[in-house]
Amino acid sequence: MTPFQSAVNDLKLQWREVAGYAVAVVAAQSLFRAADLAIHGGEGAWVSVVRFLALCMLAAAVSSLQAVFFTKLGKRIDYPVWRCGDAGEALRRFFSLWLILNLVVLATVSFHLRAMVSGASDLAVTLEFLIMAMAALYIPLGACLMRRDVSA
Repeated sequence: MTPFQSAVNDLKLQWREVAGYAVAVVAAQSLFRAADLAIHGGEGAWVSVVRFLALCMLAAAVSSLQAVFFTKLGKRIDYPVWRCGDAGEALRRFFSLWLILNLVVLATVSFHLRAMVSGASDLAVTLEFLIMAMAALYIPLGACLMRRDVSA
């Protein structure tokens, strides 16, 4: 069995954790979207401040979910090696890692949107490819960094 097939089988066996993570992330993103819609059409500096704070809260919420759920997955899939206690320890150890990764993704998306609005199509296309690469790599990268930390 290839490593990819093994990983897919592990995720199938832990489908409850995967589904719980997916539902929680969708809920967090839905709350962000509701806040964004509530201020849509507003004018003034407060709109930018509220949108920035909402993005920061979204990044913090998703980072917390990633730290806790991925730790649970790691403990269930790789039990003897995965040395991490409860959710509190997972947040202490991994929240900042995921927050940095999520803020980098959100900043890149923000730059992309600004490039599209300003008509900088070459920059927008470049950032679009960067966003696609980040979407494919940032969760595996974060999981590898978590794995390296707990097995050291």
